[in-house]
Amino acid sequence: MLGRMDDPTLITAVKKLSSFGIRAGLTSDKMIQILEAGFTVEDLVRLIDSRLPSENRRDQYLDT
Repeated sequence: MLGRMDDPTLITAVKKLSSFGIRAGLTSDKMIQILEAGFTVEDLVRLIDSRLPSENRRDQYLDT
């Protein structure tokens, strides 16, 4: 089930995804187009991650 649009956790997640997408060279409109084309959020995250400079890659933020 999808979260509510006024859910603070969802809003924070969307803001973070948008911020990283912009750092990776994607506009908000482009990210929306990608999702509307049938890509999953996971696909979008992987695309963003692949386009980020190595110092901003997600592996730095994951617990191992």
